[in-house]
Amino acid sequence: MHYSGIAMGNSFGYGVTLNTDILVTDNHVHHIGGGVLSDMACIYNYGRAAGMLVAGNVCHDVEAAGYGGWGLYLDEGTSETVWRDNVVYRTESAGIHQHYGVGESGASLV
Repeated sequence: MHYSGIAMGNSFGYGVTLNTDILVTDNHVHHIGGGVLSDMACIYNYGRAAGMLVAGNVCHDVEAAGYGGWGLYLDEGTSETVWRDNVVYRTESAGIHQHYGVGESGASLV
């Protein structure tokens, strides 16, 4: 795939969203991007997603064209989510990137 392996979200920022109680667990996502596109990840979300759990995933071999080849990408406003116990390696950029989100009552990274 030339973009994200698993992508969720439908509202940039903190706007109203239909995303609630999504489970993204125990996936093996790999060889994403192929150097064709930028700004992507194995697992990607944008916007609020109350009750989302992203856990137990293995993500590797992410190659971006220019920038933004992450394993886990919490894009604009990702909040009210839990991301834990994921394994990420061999990425173009960092293992995880959070564009912006709400702190204590929002995203939790373990």
